[in-house]
Amino acid sequence: MANGGPCEACQAIKPIELQMARQHEQHRELCARINDCHDPLSTRPAEIASLIFEFVVAPFSPGADPDCIRSLQYKKGLKARFALSGVCKLWRAIAFNTPRLWTALAVPINSPLEEQWQDKLLREWLERAKRISLSVYLYRLPVAKGTVEDDTFAHTQNLIELICTNSSPRWEVLSLHNIPPNVFPYISAIMQAGKVVDSVFINNQHKVATPVLLDLSRIRPKMLYRRLKPPMDMAVSFAELTDVHFDFLRVEDYFHVLIMAPKLQRLEVDLVNNLNSQPTLIPHIVHSELKELVIDFRLARLEAFIGILVLPSLEKLVARGPEDNLPLRLVQELLDRSSCQLKELSIEGMVYSSPDLLEFLRGLSLVEHLELKPTQSAAYDLAPLLQLFTETALLNDGEAALTSFLPRLRSFVYGVDCSYTYDWPDPPMPWGLFGGVFGPLEELSNPRRRPLRSVKICFKELPTPFDIDDECIGMFIQLGKAGLEFLIDFELRI
Repeated sequence: MANGGPCEACQAIKPIELQMARQHEQHRELCARINDCHDPLSTRPAEIASLIFEFVVAPFSPGADPDCIRSLQYKKGLKARFALSGVCKLWRAIAFNTPRLWTALAVPINSPLEEQWQDKLLREWLERAKRISLSVYLYRLPVAKGTVEDDTFAHTQNLIELICTNSSPRWEVLSLHNIPPNVFPYISAIMQAGKVVDSVFINNQHKVATPVLLDLSRIRPKMLYRRLKPPMDMAVSFAELTDVHFDFLRVEDYFHVLIMAPKLQRLEVDLVNNLNSQPTLIPHIVHSELKELVIDFRLARLEAFIGILVLPSLEKLVARGPEDNLPLRLVQELLDRSSCQLKELSIEGMVYSSPDLLEFLRGLSLVEHLELKPTQSAAYDLAPLLQLFTETALLNDGEAALTSFLPRLRSFVYGVDCSYTYDWPDPPMPWGLFGGVFGPLEELSNPRRRPLRSVKICFKELPTPFDIDDECIGMFIQLGKAGLEFLIDFELRI
């Protein structure tokens, strides 16, 4: 030590450290050999091992939900992919050579990562996908107030080009959430190169002063979700569209969609946030392929929209207007005008008297699934409807099925509010009548019985008092034992 050399203890510990390092390496090698010897995947064909990995890792397909990337499901799925590849060399080889584990790609255009690291990770991810059809989600991370951002997004163009040039020419999904409008030209230019995309989700709430166009007219999607605030707009081919959800449009723009999309089978429209519309001179619009129509409505615009529609193939109708009342007359006129075979009907927001409702339901002889949620301001009595269900549970001798009350109904959902959630409801909730809506339990196999198997009662708030006597509880238990479903659901949970 006096001459600057190591002390006696330092000299003694050095060979021990070397020995420990050798033993650690030996331990690692033995663990790897044990994994190879006892790994259940090592004895199976590579195709089977890959299939097992696909089952273990939940698939993720980005859609219109702005929170999907921040969701726990996505984060767990992302961790699982790398956890599988970190077990051993064999598992890493299986994971990295299972392309379907890497076909969902979420890229923030303003990532805090340095550009070279983001590019490197992206290239490696795309290489593992091996040009299998991708689901691509491009989004902008939230920025703290006061943060100065590079508004040119110069690196974004490189990211988009990198993804497009290193991936399959066909994509399952392209989802753009909160992308700055000045990036639209980059995306439009890339999408003009012949990329095929099955589903497109556009969700952008930016405020812009001048018109901005996103041109996707070359990709011919089958499904399109569009939520763009004017003056932002997009160009798209309607030729192959089968599923459309548009917001912030005028009523006449929805008519244009119906006219220009001959293959359309599902249309979801927003008549709450739509723009001011002009009266149309078109007497009727006939669409022979549309099977499902979903409407969020304000009454002032609803009649102008569905009042001229003729939908002979319509099988499912959903109308949601919790702040407005839907006249049953409008629905009945649409069904009569279309002569369609409606199988599913869901209405939220209506005021009715019991006789009017029963008369309307008598005309729905083909409906299999029915959901009714009256508006909160409605005062109604549920008992007449339940009594009619009980009385018509079995067809009478000589009675034709189509003349009976809801003869094909399989499931029924009813939203209970207002009158039955007062402190002392009058009349009280008719719990005792629910057991009879399925018909006699000993007649469940009777071919003349209505095929109703499920009834669900939904409360938006907990009724006070909530009183079900022991006899009713016993009846509900018997329904469950018979294989029938009776559910009480509370939307408001503490």
